[in-house]
Amino acid sequence: MPFWLDDIDGYYLDWGEDAVWTPAGGEATPITVIFDPEVMIILDGMQTTAPQVTCKSSEVVGMQRRDTMVYNETTYFVLLPGKDVHGIREVTLSED
Repeated sequence: MPFWLDDIDGYYLDWGEDAVWTPAGGEATPITVIFDPEVMIILDGMQTTAPQVTCKSSEVVGMQRRDTMVYNETTYFVLLPGKDVHGIREVTLSED
């Protein structure tokens, strides 16, 4: 297990950036993310790239596909909400 998983809150405090997650039909919630503009994924059997954030799973309970996230003044849609792994979630995003 990576050393930083012992202090997830401290890791995101040091390295994270502000974003806003809005569940479909819900209220906007500020969260802390680490943004990666281009991650390789396989979607529907095709290799492509997409933006991705990692965030604390506790901040995005109930996240679903098509929720929105605003990061650095850009609105993204949740493409793949990911699963909790050691308190962290990798969320794949799309601009459309």
